[in-house]
Amino acid sequence: MRILLIEDDHELRISLGDALAKQNYIIDIAGDSQEALHFLDTFRYDLLLLDIVLPGVDGITFCRQLRSRGFKMLILLLTGRDATTDKAKGLDAGADDYLIKPFDLQELLARIRALLRRINYPLLSTLEWGELSLIPSNNEVTYRDQSLDLTPTEYHLLELFLRNSDRIFGYDDLIQHLWFFETPPTENTIRSHIRGLRNKLKAAGAGRDLIETIYGLGYRLKQGEKAGDIGETKIQRYQKNIPNLQSFSNREQQTLAALRRSWEHFKDSVFEDIAFLEEIAMNVERLQTSFLRSRAIRTVHNLVGLLGSLRLAEATKICREIENLFLTKTPLNSEQVLRFEELLATLPQVLDPQSSTIFAPREPSSIEIQGKRPLVLIIDDDTELTQQLHKLGNDWGIQVEQASSLSVGREEIE
Repeated sequence: MRILLIEDDHELRISLGDALAKQNYIIDIAGDSQEALHFLDTFRYDLLLLDIVLPGVDGITFCRQLRSRGFKMLILLLTGRDATTDKAKGLDAGADDYLIKPFDLQELLARIRALLRRINYPLLSTLEWGELSLIPSNNEVTYRDQSLDLTPTEYHLLELFLRNSDRIFGYDDLIQHLWFFETPPTENTIRSHIRGLRNKLKAAGAGRDLIETIYGLGYRLKQGEKAGDIGETKIQRYQKNIPNLQSFSNREQQTLAALRRSWEHFKDSVFEDIAFLEEIAMNVERLQTSFLRSRAIRTVHNLVGLLGSLRLAEATKICREIENLFLTKTPLNSEQVLRFEELLATLPQVLDPQSSTIFAPREPSSIEIQGKRPLVLIIDDDTELTQQLHKLGNDWGIQVEQASSLSVGREEIE
């Protein structure tokens, strides 16, 4: 799956790009609409993640321009504005969905999965070829129930072959589908990745020739093997296989480790932005200058997006309130100035303890229930309540999963 992220905030671009790449998506990143057009004229994308607030042409206008030019890819708008009119304008411009900043990374991933299910193959299916199985929802690859430890590139290659079992892929085709714009590989590099995948398949007992070379044309899956059912739903997979709770825990630990690394990377930049806001607070009258007001709005808007993606909920809430104060059409009155100063004084205080504790794992129950368990889907946007129910459910032998809305819940069931 190839995704183009169009976002002008450098820190948020890096954070989201890194998180999506870890989910085995192919990610290209553009900072404005002009750069995005260059990518769109070069590659075919399954999905665009498009920020509304962009330099030059804004996201809604750019979305409308793309649709008028005949671009059919899915578009998910990222907006820091919670106004109904902005949502309506975005959807009317041709967007398929929208997500309000700050958002939890897991919610973004769920929205992406839900959107990608609309294209011509089911994202949550089990891809099979003989006794080889790949489950895109958790990136698990097995042969005769033996897990294969693949590199991200090897995984992308295998998934591409399984989704297009009758197609021959030449070197240019593979580059178009699987490599980032800035780092196209040589043919020798591609052959090296194919060789590595073949060796791991052989070690698992599948044989090196499962991926065959069509000389002068490229590579494909060896014909004659019987492809398995690729339309298996999430519920059907659950009924066949008991969930591996340890693998869920490992993925959560990996996510938390990535969040910690991201915080350490962006921490200095965050406190530089706070220092700028503190300078504004010392002379609030400067906000009447259009340039400084625009810079202040953009600074706090970027903080909302970055801190939200890092799960720093309390800090994000504070920045959101500051942003709303700045977005008022009139100069701040004395009460608003006082509130701004209070919020700004609180912000560094909540960041210090949160930076070390917010990335604690979501503790599961210490009781592990063995055997097949009932599966319950909760449709509610209250994450804290759902976490409590998840813990209780595990104590009672029930697996609990969450969908944040009816539309996401319907997609999870299908």
